[in-house]
Amino acid sequence: MFKPLEAEIGIPVVPEPSASTVTLSKLQAEAANPVTDVAWMDGGVSEPTRDSGVVAAIDPAMAPGLAGVVDQAN
Repeated sequence: MFKPLEAEIGIPVVPEPSASTVTLSKLQAEAANPVTDVAWMDGGVSEPTRDSGVVAAIDPAMAPGLAGVVDQAN
């Protein structure tokens, strides 16, 4: 799934699979100088991550397909 995206945006995608708690730690460590563009996390960890301020809300203007996504996925 990454190859078509890379072709469309012209930027390499570098997946970093990890446990959600490890992803949270990484996001906290890079809070002052973010490197991660997208993080996929399990429920139970994603909510405190959202509330901690280390991630930003998805801008609907930048993601037109967001209208069809359930609120919990935003």
